[in-house]
Amino acid sequence: MNADHPRPDASAMAVAGWLVRGTAFLGSFLLFVVQPLAGKELLPRAGGSFMVWAVALAFFQVALLGAYLLVHLAFGRAVTGGRVAAFLAWAMAARTAWMPADQLTAPETSFTLWEWRALTGLVGLPFLALGTGQLALQRWWQAAGGADPAFIFAASNAGSLAGLLAFPLVIEPRWTAPTIWAGWHLGTLAWALAMGACALLLRRGRPGGVTPDPAHGGVTGTAGGQAFPDQIATAPAAPPPRPSEILSPSGENPDAETPERPSDLPPGFAELAGLISRADSPAPDPFDRQDQPPAWTFFDQALPALAGSALLAATTNLLTMDVAAFPLLWAVPLALYLLTWIQAFAARPPDLTGWEDRFPDLLTAGFSLYLITQLGFTLEATVKGAGFLVILYFMALICHTVARHRQPAEPAGLTRFYLALAAGGALGSLFVGLGAPLVFSGLGEYPFALFLGAWAVWRTPPPAGTAPLAGSKLGARLPWPDLTLDPFLPIRIGGLLLIVGILPAAFNRGMPETGPFLVTAAVGAMVYLGHALRDAARRGQHRAFVVLAAALCLVGLDAWGTSGTLREAIRNFYGLYKVYDSGDTRFLQMGSTLHGHESLTPAERGKPLYYYHPATPIGAFLSRRPSTWERLGVVGLGAGVLAAFGEPGQTIAFFELDPDGLGLARRWFSYLERSPASVTVAIGDGRLALRAAATSSFDLLILDAFSSDAIPVHLLTLEAIADYRRVLRDDGVLLFHVSNRHFDLRRLLVGAAWRLGLEVRLAENPDPEDPLVYPTRWVAMGSPAGLARHFAGLPDWTPPASGTVPLEPWTDQHSSLWSILGSLQEFRLPDRRGPHAP
Repeated sequence: MNADHPRPDASAMAVAGWLVRGTAFLGSFLLFVVQPLAGKELLPRAGGSFMVWAVALAFFQVALLGAYLLVHLAFGRAVTGGRVAAFLAWAMAARTAWMPADQLTAPETSFTLWEWRALTGLVGLPFLALGTGQLALQRWWQAAGGADPAFIFAASNAGSLAGLLAFPLVIEPRWTAPTIWAGWHLGTLAWALAMGACALLLRRGRPGGVTPDPAHGGVTGTAGGQAFPDQIATAPAAPPPRPSEILSPSGENPDAETPERPSDLPPGFAELAGLISRADSPAPDPFDRQDQPPAWTFFDQALPALAGSALLAATTNLLTMDVAAFPLLWAVPLALYLLTWIQAFAARPPDLTGWEDRFPDLLTAGFSLYLITQLGFTLEATVKGAGFLVILYFMALICHTVARHRQPAEPAGLTRFYLALAAGGALGSLFVGLGAPLVFSGLGEYPFALFLGAWAVWRTPPPAGTAPLAGSKLGARLPWPDLTLDPFLPIRIGGLLLIVGILPAAFNRGMPETGPFLVTAAVGAMVYLGHALRDAARRGQHRAFVVLAAALCLVGLDAWGTSGTLREAIRNFYGLYKVYDSGDTRFLQMGSTLHGHESLTPAERGKPLYYYHPATPIGAFLSRRPSTWERLGVVGLGAGVLAAFGEPGQTIAFFELDPDGLGLARRWFSYLERSPASVTVAIGDGRLALRAAATSSFDLLILDAFSSDAIPVHLLTLEAIADYRRVLRDDGVLLFHVSNRHFDLRRLLVGAAWRLGLEVRLAENPDPEDPLVYPTRWVAMGSPAGLARHFAGLPDWTPPASGTVPLEPWTDQHSSLWSILGSLQEFRLPDRRGPHAP
């Protein structure tokens, strides 16, 4: 107890402590409920793009950095009644500054700028206010003379994880979006009132004076009575922001006793062994160097946070691109990421002794899994997803533990340290959300994020007495991987280039003839990767540079490792596109799925293949003569293959979301120009574009807008189907292409059709013998008269089997991945039975 200040009011502090704990929990809960909620609101207007969440992560990271700076400016020097009152007035006003979700517009120019503007209007100021809450509570608690505020961070961490997991598991499946928004805004009101109550109670408990602490730019109070069992009698000078804010880790007690660090570990990992926090007489921190310029010290502290944040966003992109942009798939990686912050900055963080031997193997596993994905090897989605999540967890845990160990020993450097972590987290998300689509044609941010992790762990600070770099104004060498002279470095880099880069790419370009050799090359690349990384770790020289070389080799596979001859590759906000020639066929690949093909043989050009071959259900239906339709609408262009089924006098209207997709179809495929029908292409979201179309415009409307295997949720809702019905004639038919490697959507659409009083026909060709025919699944819905007119004489189109249990249909206000997880089970077609009525 500090004798210079009177003891705070114990009873008032006890009550205030419980209220502070509840308020911290509520603020963090609301903060992490609204992130997936806001992201989901943007999906229908963004075409269901997997990049929505990556850009949203960058926005929320930057907003939380702004919240950290705001609290520092408001209470960094002193906590006064006037400052607290002004802050509370601002917070109450900010929580009311939001735009209703139904006022969001579709993007017109830059997608990233559109999303940031939309998020700013939707949740910007309320989110910023919530982000300041926990840090403000910590300042107020210390100013009132409270003991260790670790309980605030513990409550905040619990609230963050609870909110993040509650949304996809409990909230989203139970309530509609308007109900969730109403509850969230009511929650922000309760939070603002609770913040005011906390301020009043803490003012009552304050011992009478507030002392600015020039050592760390904050405010210290005296140690009070132990109002909570988990408090420690002596409060730390400046506990860190909570890890649940992504920006920075928890502020739990950094002074717990720990085992001494062993000193006989390889370079770069001595810092990782026994990181249980500082002992009473800590050894000098190798990263707290007085001879190192502040800019590079800041860089060393920010780099681990940057690597972890980049790996989070890159992993989420890999998971959502081929499955679906759903909050559940956003929440799991983020929850693991937050957990690693909590563990790394706990009172007893994980003991990483022994990881110096396994760290190269962890990098090898990440690179190998990415290599397998890029080369197109079939891997069960759950296995691949679990692999990426395990790698994310352990890489982030190591990076964040390194960040913990780079915490300065003196309170004077704590504010700058937490700011470095905040800036690093924001930069990592900005790199993936904004920079990667401009730099990479594939998902190259993933191997590059692994390199950043290796660099963060293995980076050695400049030794004492290092001469300033010529021409550098900072007085030290650039923070770049170790490049000291090593005559064997060119041999190692050359081996990586040949075995990891050139050979797999060469054999992949020769597919399918080189298939057996490709397997051997892939295995050899993974084995050599492991050897090269372990050797670099053992030598302790050029470690990060070797990892960078490996990452660049894998990034190069996107450019020159495509099967066959690459014609063009594009990455934008909507997805990844590749056009390449293999044998006498041209392919259009979107994500990891083929979405269009055309023969390069002059006699066969312009004829539909694979998914649309005349032997498939849709091919047999559309190629039947005489046709049962005159006007056909198609949502989703692909290569334009469906235009091949047109005849003179018929009209085919395509609705394509991405202008780049139209450019590829016109430059590299001839279906649009060869079609005898009158073909038009409208750019924009298909559902929104159809709203502008005339009533009863089409005989048939085909929905074929899947990008890779991701599910366009907003095109499958009850309201969407009602929009489609408006532009169909009375006897018109809707046809959904639902071929998917991960989910069977047929029961979902059956439920929607029956809810709207429509009948259904199903068709599939599960095991085609012709190599030019791919297995497909289709769902048709319409009136009984319409289905009878269009599908008469086509026995492959059958109603659902008697006893089929439909799934609850999605709506614009309510959709959840949980509702279709059970659809992975086998869905059997009937044995040519009659129509099945609901």
